[in-house]
Amino acid sequence: MEHAKMRKALWASPVFAAVVTVAATVSVVTGCTSYERVPVFSPIYLSYAELRTPVMAVDPVDIGTTGKIYVKDSYIYVNELYDGIHVIDNTDPSSPQKIAFIPIPGNVDMAIKGTTLYADSYVDLVAVDIADVLNAVEVARIEDAFPYMTPSPWIAEDFVAGSQVEAPDERIGVVVGWEQTGTERVPTNFILDVVNQNAADRAAAPTSATGTGGSMARFTIVDPFLYALHDSYIQLVRIDDPVNPSLWSTVDVGWGIETIFPYGDYLFIGSTTGMFIYDNTDPENPKQLSAFAHVTSCDPVVAQGDYAYVTLRAESFCGGGVNRLDILDISDLTNPLMVESYAMQGPFGLGIDGATLFVCDGVAGLKVYDATDPMNIDLIAFETSNETYDVILIPPLAIVVGPDGLDQYDYTDVATTGELVLLSHLDVVNPLTTASTLR
Repeated sequence: MEHAKMRKALWASPVFAAVVTVAATVSVVTGCTSYERVPVFSPIYLSYAELRTPVMAVDPVDIGTTGKIYVKDSYIYVNELYDGIHVIDNTDPSSPQKIAFIPIPGNVDMAIKGTTLYADSYVDLVAVDIADVLNAVEVARIEDAFPYMTPSPWIAEDFVAGSQVEAPDERIGVVVGWEQTGTERVPTNFILDVVNQNAADRAAAPTSATGTGGSMARFTIVDPFLYALHDSYIQLVRIDDPVNPSLWSTVDVGWGIETIFPYGDYLFIGSTTGMFIYDNTDPENPKQLSAFAHVTSCDPVVAQGDYAYVTLRAESFCGGGVNRLDILDISDLTNPLMVESYAMQGPFGLGIDGATLFVCDGVAGLKVYDATDPMNIDLIAFETSNETYDVILIPPLAIVVGPDGLDQYDYTDVATTGELVLLSHLDVVNPLTTASTLR
């Protein structure tokens, strides 16, 4: 499979039978019926045999398209979107070194317990032994751990509105992209019906046992379980035996769940419609305590003390139209209350350390606030040099990823000086124009 085609897949959309808005091509009128000839797009497959080739580390490669990040001990793990994971030795944050690459087709999320890395690979979950990270090797795989999904046909470079889309055949393999394979003559009113239905659908959709993921994470570990989010539920995977992980149970949450953030004995789950708080005292049986509804938007969340911090982002696939930071009072976890909102440009991930709040505001850059008073936060630093996607805080380091690369800042004195000290920057070879095109 060509590398470029693999990279096109966006792990977001169910199978489409027909799509989107109308674009005029050649019209033919027969009697009272008007016809148009539209392109037909067919799936590009990766066979199950190729997908399930055992994972093993290779020599480091250039970072092309950054995804999510994870930190464990002195290593940073950077997702190469849909291709695998870069391993970076961060012993010296001023000079991070790429030391290996772990190819994993379809990878988006990861989490680590001990010396085992768990990662999604399209429909599968793989466990990789990273005790010797230079020789990381697959030790277990759960086939069909996740539902069969297909990327949106919109990712095809030559896709045009009004096109017909061939239904994928799950028996062949996983769908990693789309290509035009012909044209088809259809009634104009059929295309218009598709337009109307599609518009309606779019309006509705430090050293420890484990490491640290960002606020955009869909994987997290609460021993002895890995929690992996799907669109409407949490898949629990028992991982107390690293070489024999097993699917355990599912917890229904609601459609459109996106991110998971563990805090104490609780799980904070961000969705396109709100924030959910779960009591996780019994990790085998998370129980919903409350839900806070907001306008439909993309929504990561972090929590600290009596407050939760939620970014809302306006993106077409989220169906939303607001860009802001919401701060919620969670002193009563059964009844979270909004206390303040702040306008943003297009926020993604965020992190909080004491009174210092970091917000990755997409194309605007990295914003740092004094959140001593959540109802009156003050902007104390603003880095505009790079577009930002997510941040992990490992005091005194702020590790920030975006489509332009990986930046590390020392934020020891940011509260008093208003300055972040840039320690290093790892560049990418194929930066995209906006982070919103990545997820």
